[in-house]
Amino acid sequence: MSKSYENRSLERAFRVLSVFDETTARLNATQIAREVGVTLGSLYPTLYNLVKHGYLARDEDKKYSLGLRFLERANVILRQAELRGSAAEIVRQRCPAVPLVAR
Repeated sequence: MSKSYENRSLERAFRVLSVFDETTARLNATQIAREVGVTLGSLYPTLYNLVKHGYLARDEDKKYSLGLRFLERANVILRQAELRGSAAEIVRQRCPAVPLVAR
């Protein structure tokens, strides 16, 4: 892909989301800004939009954590995988001579 396709706002959002892991579940805006390497002023619009769309949650202590939207998206992926697996099994049973190619 060409560098001309890069989107700074989207890149920043991905960097913010990548800060959270098993050992870092809740952070305030200052901590996130420090981890991502941006100013608070440039971070707040990103945080606002991630919260607005459910990818981050903000609690009463003004700390952020990953939002439930990720769980919803993960469930979509799991359902799609189950459907593909079910379909592949039906094809294997009905057409054993047809090779299935993994995608």
